[in-house]
Amino acid sequence: MIKLKNIGYHESPNSKSWIPALNEGVRCLQIMLGNPRSYYSRALDAESIAVIKEKNLEVIAHGPYVTSLVRPLSDDVYKKSLSCYSNLTKNSLESNIKTIVVHVGGILDNQTEREARRSLESFLTQWLMSFGGQPITFCLETDPGSKNGKRIGGIRFLYPIIRDFNNPQIKLCWDWEHSYANGFDLTKEKNIDSLLNVTSVMHINAIPTYVERGSHLDRHSETLLSESKYPVEVYSNIMEIANSKEHDILCVLERRNWDLAHKDLQEIKAWKEKGREVYIE
Repeated sequence: MIKLKNIGYHESPNSKSWIPALNEGVRCLQIMLGNPRSYYSRALDAESIAVIKEKNLEVIAHGPYVTSLVRPLSDDVYKKSLSCYSNLTKNSLESNIKTIVVHVGGILDNQTEREARRSLESFLTQWLMSFGGQPITFCLETDPGSKNGKRIGGIRFLYPIIRDFNNPQIKLCWDWEHSYANGFDLTKEKNIDSLLNVTSVMHINAIPTYVERGSHLDRHSETLLSESKYPVEVYSNIMEIANSKEHDILCVLERRNWDLAHKDLQEIKAWKEKGREVYIE
């Protein structure tokens, strides 16, 4: 049996939009605290914070797309990103949000991967100096990479950094489709178990049939789990491991709206008919 107590989806920060999902048993939400194309964020309104507390929701704040934690330390975007995530963390704590998910961003043409790692390690060290010991986790999301090599946030780059930090506040957000597009094989159980040891958030999304492993294509928004390239056994196996006693991972159905996320949730519940019983706590 697969017990899912932390299944959720991506939604707007307006608590009135959450009602249909909460009525279906969803207790995990991923939201934006600002425009994803800006460095600005703000805390949630009092009504939304009250709902989070009343319903005991696990809420994830997803960072904006304009930041980079791997640019040179003297780079203007890097400096803005430091300030951005300091403010986002403060607004998250004020909003009773305990998890932040971020893309590490891209590097410059003349940067090496080693230099990028130093920048990211410096960022995480500074973040921990400000927020270490507080009830919040900073999760680095796997990205699909890019053919020009400027987007380097794949598992091969992120995993050893998170492992070496060995800090409960620095974790991974494993996006299934992103990691597949960046070359990761979702069928390797040994790799998956090691990966889940450093994972706090999992983006559960389908892999379209036309996306090849290592293609760097980010194409999961509209494809449902029922239409995915992999059979149900692959996904259900990952989720069974993720929700075992050893792991307590937030699982996000990353869709454009509740209608699509709800279809994925119904697909997961239907796995019982395919031999994998699912219980939503």
